[in-house]
Amino acid sequence: MAERTIGTDISPPDLHAKITGRARYAEDFHAEGMAFAKLLLSPMPHARVRSVDTSRAEAMEGVLGILRASELPRPEQGTREGALSDEPLYEGAPILAVAAVDETTAAAAVEAIRVDLEPLPFVLDPLDSLREGGPNARTDGNVPGEDGPTALKWPGSVFEDAGSDRLPMGEPTAEWAIGDVDAAFGEADVIVEETIVHQSVTHHPMEPRSCMAYWQNGKLFLHGSTQSTERTRGPVAAMAGIDVEDVVMIGEYCGGGFGSKIAGVPIMAVPAVLSRKIGRPVMLRITRYEENYIGRARAGFQGWAKIGFRSDGRMTALDLYLVQDSGAYGASDLFTAATVATASYQPENMRFRGVPVYTNTPPRSAQRAPGGAQIVAMLEPVVDKAARELGVDRLEIRKINAPGHDGWLGPNQGAFTSAYVREALDLGGELFDWDARSQLSGRREGTKVTGVGMGLSPGAAAATASLSSAPTASSTCTRGSATWAPTRSPTQRAPPPMSSIWTGTTWWSCGATPASTCPSARCRPEARPRTPTPAPTMRPERPWWGCFRSWPRASSADRRRTTGWPTAASFGRATAPQASASPRLRSARSRGAASSAAARSPRT
Repeated sequence: MAERTIGTDISPPDLHAKITGRARYAEDFHAEGMAFAKLLLSPMPHARVRSVDTSRAEAMEGVLGILRASELPRPEQGTREGALSDEPLYEGAPILAVAAVDETTAAAAVEAIRVDLEPLPFVLDPLDSLREGGPNARTDGNVPGEDGPTALKWPGSVFEDAGSDRLPMGEPTAEWAIGDVDAAFGEADVIVEETIVHQSVTHHPMEPRSCMAYWQNGKLFLHGSTQSTERTRGPVAAMAGIDVEDVVMIGEYCGGGFGSKIAGVPIMAVPAVLSRKIGRPVMLRITRYEENYIGRARAGFQGWAKIGFRSDGRMTALDLYLVQDSGAYGASDLFTAATVATASYQPENMRFRGVPVYTNTPPRSAQRAPGGAQIVAMLEPVVDKAARELGVDRLEIRKINAPGHDGWLGPNQGAFTSAYVREALDLGGELFDWDARSQLSGRREGTKVTGVGMGLSPGAAAATASLSSAPTASSTCTRGSATWAPTRSPTQRAPPPMSSIWTGTTWWSCGATPASTCPSARCRPEARPRTPTPAPTMRPERPWWGCFRSWPRASSADRRRTTGWPTAASFGRATAPQASASPRLRSARSRGAASSAAARSPRT
């Protein structure tokens, strides 16, 4: 890929607007008579609001209105998160909002409000919640159930048997198996097992979840920070209690989201409903402090992996157990993690067990390769350990167990249409000079030790082999993608060529032949027959780049059924010490310096 990009202008079309400051984000839009909103956040990780005294705030000059959770449409049944809550489930959860003529007055009004909170049991560590007598993050349970949260507790013996250095593994809420794992371990020559932890990581994009809303002719106009205006309109309509046709969603630019802003965020309901209540446009600017709480995070894992190998390096069995920190409202990363594990390595037998546990910590959401990023980071060190015990090269053990064209994915064993993982590993090893450089690993010079390593990930944007800032190279003609599709019937069409992606009834070619159109310009559709019962057809609005954003109207389940997951092999060496919808709107940047400074707070 490097030889095709060096010397080529790959600047995105919005680059100049961003670096010159002409790009307008949610905070940059103002409207005539606009009010400002501030939030009152919970100081406790779990509590119930007994009473609220707003009399002093309402008497303050400049205060225009106060919004409570009871004034918002109720979230759908289950554990759906609301913008405001009278039972905050984590520290920093918004309880109410105040609108005033300026942010200073709104902030002073928040300080003047008195809230009587009843402290409730809380839990920060999922394992503490699973102990007998342990606290539940929610009043109705600690794990997801068929009809809402339910309680799950493990006997004390589970924790006693685990000791202090091994993950306790009691009754799971989710499990699946392929083959006979226990028998496979009995026949394995080498068995490695590790208890591994992957911490929860907050998103913290440069642009917080600020938004501005106003109403005109019965329609809601909302400027917000979102990764998809199309997928945000529906949730905003539900949160405001109106039809989706009455929502005009404007998002000229998004200052980062990493998956957490795909379908908007609940806090958007605050300026929307407040604006309707007071009859004025409302701006809600989220501070970096508030973003830390309401800004989403990746689900954390406490896991255990046991892997059996034959003497030749073949993985005979993988046993995986994950306890997930799901935050206050749940997450599904652990289910994806188990599936992604099979896209990295193809064990002859596998068992997955897992428990997603609610905790009184900030909400979780998708963060780049949800589930996949965690499991890759957790399994790679275990595979390295096995290679050392077997005396097998670390590159070779990955080639032995990597998926091929006949590979499978997840509990349903969906078939890969193509997988060029071994070719990517070979090319990466050649470019990196793995045979020579790997000999440097572990070399000590005084107080410094050199480490040389590699990792295999099925969640990257292309199959590349890279060394630090050196050029990258693709293992296939175009993007090096390893694609997969549902299990094919005997009458189904053969897999596509390696340069094509199967999406419904159309084969979209990435153009591997010299005469093809460059994929950076436009994908080229090739009409080819498919099965009599096709999957939902989705038409890419942009070239396929190994990214699901090409199909904004497709459900995540449909995208997983019909698109490919690329694979990447990375090699490295490190040495270390031990636009406006109404003429009423105008950009804040076009206003005078004095009014602009008075209306804006510094951006972090």
